[in-house]
Formats: sequence, structure tokens, C-alpha cells
Amino acid sequence: MNDDIQINPEGCPVCGFQEITALDNFGCTTFEICPSCGCEAGYAYGKTVSQTHLSKLREDWLIGKAGKWQSSTLTYDKEPKNWSAIGQLLYANLPIPPDYKQANKNIRDEIKILKNLSRKLWNDFDPISVISAENDDEYESYAPHTAKLILENADKYKINKYIEHVVFINIGMINFPKSKIERFANRLAEVTSNYN
Repeated sequence: MNDDIQINPEGCPVCGFQEITALDNFGCTTFEICPSCGCEAGYAYGKTVSQTHLSKLREDWLIGKAGKWQSSTLTYDKEPKNWSAIGQLLYANLPIPPDYKQANKNIRDEIKILKNLSRKLWNDFDPISVISAENDDEYESYAPHTAKLILENADKYKINKYIEHVVFINIGMINFPKSKIERFANRLAEVTSNYN
């Protein structure tokens, strides 16, 4: 079975770190090393790679290297604030290897990771357009329940109903486009599916 995919030019296909360029403007690998997982574009993977190979690389990083930040360069001398390997994978819509899930069942850590991820996803959604570098906690109060929905493997309908309640009732934006709510619900449903 051929499970080859064409990788995206931006972002690491192994761990989901967004701030690397894997392919140049000509579609060639850049040989850039990901500071998060340590995989090198052009060495660890090519512009076309199998999902199976990416899964193996992901598993090697999460289990073999304990999902630790790999870089110590000046640019990325330490992981970003509130960074977690699992949160990064989920944010990038990449699956978590089953072996990792079975070996790491610390529920308190999972809830913390999911709360940080939920906050980041709400900030991306930003229905009232207020998120900035100085103001990134506007939706903080919605993160715990969103994390709970992910943890409980909620379906898209339940997720959508919660977002509608927050936007229409809690925030009071009764004319907010339902299509944007549905897009955000789909994004959360994808994260939920990859997590569970």
C-alpha cells in the first residue's frame, strides 16, 4: 500500500513546528533542521514521504527522545512559552502515535496541555478580534471546558453547540456568522479526533 504524501513547504511534517521551511520556492528540500524534533528536511524526509515513515519519525521523537525540545541554537535556545510536544502535534493536526498514548497516561499533564492548546485555538478563532501580543488571555475562561470536550472525545455537534453558546450567549454576538463557528467546530473536531 502506497501512503506517500507531498509535504507542505512550511512547517515540520514530523512534529508540526510551524517556523521552519521544509521546501524552497522550487519545491526542493531546504535541509533545515527542525529545532523541535531535530529532523532535517532532505535527510530525514524528502518532498514526498510516506505517512508510515513520518509516523515512525514522530514516534522516535516522542518516545525515543521523550518529546523534548531538540535545539540549543541561539534562535531557538529553548522551547516557546507553554510549549508541549503533544499540543504542537494537535495544533498542526498531526496524529499522536498509539504507543505514546498508552505509555503516557498522566491526566493532570494532559489537561494542562489541552487547556493551553484550547486557549491557542480560541485565540486563532478570536470572534471579537481583540487578540494581540499584549492581550492573549481574552478567551482563557473557555479553555477548560474546551479541553474537557477534547478529553471526552465530544462529537462535532456537541462542540458546535458549545461554541454557539459562548459566541451568541456569553459574548453576546447574536449576528456572528454561523459558518465561522462551524469552521472552528470542525477544527476542534479534528483536534479531538487526532487526540483520541
